Amino acid sequence: MEEDVVVRLDTAQPDKPIGVHFGRHAAIYLLERDDPQFATWLAVLQRGRNHGTPVRFGYAVAWPRLTLVEPAP
Repeated sequence: MEEDVVVRLDTAQPDKPIGVHFGRHAAIYLLERDDPQFATWLAVLQRGRNHGTPVRFGYAVAWPRLTLVEPAP
């Protein structure tokens, strides 16, 4: 698990995954729109970005696809 602050969400292209930019991580992580947890995870990411609070996240090693998003304790 990683923990970081969301600095930007790329949501402009509805046919592509959402790009998630974190403060200390160089990669752009992808939130797949067809993920069963999409709405829940997007809400956590937006809340973290809007309030400047960290989120915890996991990702697939093969490419930076998010596999878990939750508020940091």
